[in-house]
Amino acid sequence: MSASELCRYTVIHYKPNKAVNLVVGAIYIAWAIAFAVHQFRWRSRSAPGWRWGWVLPGGCIFSGIGYFIRPQIDPCDFKLGTFIGQQMLIILSPCFFIAFNYAIFGRAITATREPRLSWIAPDKVSKIFVWSDVITFWIQGGAGGLQAKQGPLQVWGSRIFLVGVGLQALSYCVFTSLVVTAHARASVGRCRSMSQSQLGADAVRRLRHLFWAFHVTNAFYLVRCTYRVLEYAFGNDSILMKSEGWLIGLDAAPILLALAVWILRYPIATVCLINDGHQENPLETVKMLPEDASAENVNYYSSKHVSRDLA
Repeated sequence: MSASELCRYTVIHYKPNKAVNLVVGAIYIAWAIAFAVHQFRWRSRSAPGWRWGWVLPGGCIFSGIGYFIRPQIDPCDFKLGTFIGQQMLIILSPCFFIAFNYAIFGRAITATREPRLSWIAPDKVSKIFVWSDVITFWIQGGAGGLQAKQGPLQVWGSRIFLVGVGLQALSYCVFTSLVVTAHARASVGRCRSMSQSQLGADAVRRLRHLFWAFHVTNAFYLVRCTYRVLEYAFGNDSILMKSEGWLIGLDAAPILLALAVWILRYPIATVCLINDGHQENPLETVKMLPEDASAENVNYYSSKHVSRDLA
């Protein structure tokens, strides 16, 4: 085998573009600062789960560092530690962004006092989907180390990673259907608490915008998940593995665009406004139960749950 063939026979098939990676990393850091500003702005409000917002700047910092490390990878002078470090940071940080969507959706539905909008109990949405995210996180993390090896271990690492991203994509498809169903139910009037007399016109408008923001971010995240599934389904010698343009265009770009949506319309602000609308007279929400309310809904609207949601 010639020297040039030995140079190409590595885990990565190209020399990362320094300028492109530094720009992407800088954008991630800028996004982290923007999210941190949002968090400090709303830290004194009593919105349930506002602390979940810190996963966004944290994830952005991890991704930014990963892209700063990438230019140091040299196919002709391959260093295992450098590859594993950037791989873990870039591949696993989107798990934080996805988990944020799970948590905010459940808390937004809880704030409306209309659990029927979601076909999964809103207080269980984040638990179910975040745990699915954690499991796929572990699978992808374990596979990432094997991918840095040559031979059979690299093949098995790619297969295990494919299972992880496949499960993550499946989980996010289920979550996307949950958001679409909730938006449809709210649009046909099943959410009585969306009346302007209870929440206020601004809160109602922001809630509607929140649903559309979820649709946009979900679409971008599904693009990224689909890319990762196809990347490892086609194998290490596929065209998706041999060009950095696919990584930037179908992984970094969709995630940055999805995060930009949350920068422009921060969802925790919406949860705060909805919660404030009920804080003015929380017992009024309990009294305005529909006449055909089921026992499950009555239990949800009990004083115990109201006080817990307002805590």
